[in-house]
Amino acid sequence: MKKARSKQPIDCVALKRRAQEKIHADTEHMSIAEQIDYFRRRAGSGALGAWWKRVANVTVDAPALVAREKPGRYGK
Repeated sequence: MKKARSKQPIDCVALKRRAQEKIHADTEHMSIAEQIDYFRRRAGSGALGAWWKRVANVTVDAPALVAREKPGRYGK
């Protein structure tokens, strides 16, 4: 199966900037709590919305991270 090719090149940077401008316009006068709600709603209704809803409430039983005071060589 052949992929359809666009006749015009896509300007990814321009697309990204337009998206950022729209988000800025939407959230410009919102409080932090309102912005958090805005992004959560957008994430839930976007292309990955079903996945986001599945993983939003998943808990992970991972061991705590261990930091060394003095890095040593591995194996010693």
